Amino acid sequence: MIDDDYLRSIKELIYFSKDMIGLMSFDGIFKLSNPSLRNFLGIPQNELFEKAFIQFVHEEDQNKTLIKVNLPSLGNATNPFTNRYLRNDGSYRILEWTLSPVKGRSFILAVARDVTHIKKTEEKLRKAHDFVEVILENVPNMIFVKDAQDLRFLRFNKAGERLLGHSREELLGKNDFDFFSKDEAEFFTTKDREVLSGREVVEIPEEMIHTRYLGRRLLRTKKIPVHDSDGTPLYLLGISEDITEEKKLVAESEKNKNIIKSAKMINQLIQHSLDAVIGLNPTGNVINWNPQAESIFGWTKKETIGQDIGVLLFPKNYQKRFNRCLNNIFSVQNNTQGNRRFELEVLRKTGDLFSVEISVTPLQEEDERSLIVFVRDISERRNFEKKQLDLIKQEHEARQAAEQTVNMRDDFLSIAAHELKTPITPISIQLQMLERCLKDLGTEKINEKLLKMTQNSKFELDRLTNLIDELLDVSRINAEGLVLNIQEVNLGDRIHKIIERYREAALKKGTVINETLESNITGLWDLARIESAIENLITNAIKYGKGKPVAVTAGIKDKFAIITVKDLGIGISEKDKFKIFERFERAVSVKNFGGLGLGLYIARKIVEAHGGSIQVESELGQGSVFSVKLPLAHESFEKEFKLQ
Repeated sequence: MIDDDYLRSIKELIYFSKDMIGLMSFDGIFKLSNPSLRNFLGIPQNELFEKAFIQFVHEEDQNKTLIKVNLPSLGNATNPFTNRYLRNDGSYRILEWTLSPVKGRSFILAVARDVTHIKKTEEKLRKAHDFVEVILENVPNMIFVKDAQDLRFLRFNKAGERLLGHSREELLGKNDFDFFSKDEAEFFTTKDREVLSGREVVEIPEEMIHTRYLGRRLLRTKKIPVHDSDGTPLYLLGISEDITEEKKLVAESEKNKNIIKSAKMINQLIQHSLDAVIGLNPTGNVINWNPQAESIFGWTKKETIGQDIGVLLFPKNYQKRFNRCLNNIFSVQNNTQGNRRFELEVLRKTGDLFSVEISVTPLQEEDERSLIVFVRDISERRNFEKKQLDLIKQEHEARQAAEQTVNMRDDFLSIAAHELKTPITPISIQLQMLERCLKDLGTEKINEKLLKMTQNSKFELDRLTNLIDELLDVSRINAEGLVLNIQEVNLGDRIHKIIERYREAALKKGTVINETLESNITGLWDLARIESAIENLITNAIKYGKGKPVAVTAGIKDKFAIITVKDLGIGISEKDKFKIFERFERAVSVKNFGGLGLGLYIARKIVEAHGGSIQVESELGQGSVFSVKLPLAHESFEKEFKLQ
């Protein structure tokens, strides 16, 4: 029997406990229970005390309970264990028990707690965990988990193992630097730190990764930060999809789309080509015939498909030759005769021959071979070329006739100039003598009118001499070019002397000549020729300057002598500026101004012979500025004079 005094001492302690508490004897029968135990089981106290506790245990749990709780030999408290207990309503609940023998007493303290809900929850969690495990292990995408501190792998699924080529045992506890190149690892790690610093899912559309067995792969990755309630990062969850094949398929799809698009475009081009486009099989039969071919040859597509192209389009003497050409093209494995162009004559449906240009291109599509023949009607071009050749021939004949005429004119001018100069020389001498005789007679006896007439005759004779000299210069230039007598010349001194020579004549016309000349403009030139060119510019300025001042400047710039002659006279129109340096060309009326129109032509030839240039800037009514640019020494002159 249980000591009544002891029972009374603990009765109050256990009576109000929420846990189920009871005292049982070593034969497994409850001797005392608190209301929580009785209420849980839903049976009266006397029934509880009449049965051994094992009778309330689910029959499937009885054996393991008896093994776990060996009451006769129980010497120490048991570890908590669970089993299912029968309630009065017929349901079973899961209880967690702890049994402790009371020292010095012949009974056992049994404490139980209803853990049905906990166990069911645990079971649900286990099933959910198993379900998640199955999904993670079988999902085709790589899934991994890293710790937030060192970014070491904590979890890897099978897809990740297959992709990277490493087992999870090799991966777990390692980080990216253990498997990837430094650049790749730094890229992955930097991105991981960025993700962990925020709270949002980050998607990386494309990232390259080097795998152990599959080479370089392209991944699309989502990285998800996992934080605790305080916002401290704990883990990084990554989901990576291998999109390498997808990208290849997309690229292949785009390629196919482009091929289809190109094929459609090519077909449109063929249909709307200005050339005839003909498709041929290896035997030379027509397999394609575009609208322009119908227009050029007169045969419809329906009439030509399957026909022998040689018989259809070529005269008999061309057919064998064309067939041999086709055979040669098809017989060469790696054809080098494609895109050959040649011209020949073919037949229209009407039987008329006409000229065409043909280009042949071989095509290889799997096991099928074919030819594309491009045909262009060049009959009009041939006719045009013939007309062009006739025109060129006529032009050549006309040029020869013109050159012959010019040569005859130049010969005439040369002969006439020489013949004219022969009587002029003695006439000039006689006029000089007559002028001297008249002046020797003294003031009283001088016939002023006769002296004036003599002087005017001398002036006109000098003018005629200049014109003849110009004609002689032109004939020499045309015949053999200018022969230069090169010497060292101080151009500033020579220009000053030319100005002094014409200053008095200029003043008679009201023209003042202003000069700005550098003192030492020394170079290698033909003195007489250069003087002639500058004289021409100065006399022109006086002649066309309308009595207004003329400015002459000369100096050195960048190893060139620069001479300018500026007048404020009648000027030159834009259209005339480009022709005044040609032979017999004038920018003014012959009625108002005399001359042969050769002065500027000769001046240009003289300057160009020295390696220089001459140009003009002018406006009508605003005057003209002629500029001469002469190298201080032409290259050929430097070699001749051995100047550095």
